[in-house]
Amino acid sequence: GPAALRAAVEEEGTKLRVLNMEQCSLGRTGVAHIIRACGSRFGETVQELSLRGNGLEMDSAKDIAAALAKGTGLRSLDVSGNPIGLDGATALLAAAEAPGGSSAASAASA
Repeated sequence: GPAALRAAVEEEGTKLRVLNMEQCSLGRTGVAHIIRACGSRFGETVQELSLRGNGLEMDSAKDIAAALAKGTGLRSLDVSGNPIGLDGATALLAAAEAPGGSSAASAASA
């Protein structure tokens, strides 16, 4: 599951650049593992992340936004097909545009 993926990508020598987790039914718990990994060395290497269609809601979007605000190597984030709502989308865009934040604003969509 997501916890095993997190452990695998955090291993020394991992050069993962694109992670497609579309339609994986991750929900908030699964995405939390991905977010924790984004706060580690993994977050320095992954440039594209797709979380499309995972049943993510506003709270998940705000969790992702908090991670983005800390800065990652992420350049593209796809959260389309998730009911994150206007508040969730606004939080993602604000985090991506914040000084030191990720530059993933262009693909943060609901």
